[in-house]
Amino acid sequence: LHKIIDTQRIDMIIVDEGIPADSLEGLRKAGVEVILVGE
Repeated sequence: LHKIIDTQRIDMIIVDEGIPADSLEGLRKAGVEVILVGE
């Protein structure tokens, strides 16, 4: 995630496995459903 996102408008985000664990935790605490996709 290289852009600043208004998380109040997002309820789901799909990411690959390259996202740091602390970023995932922060998004989930903000109420965003995070879906990991792998190869």
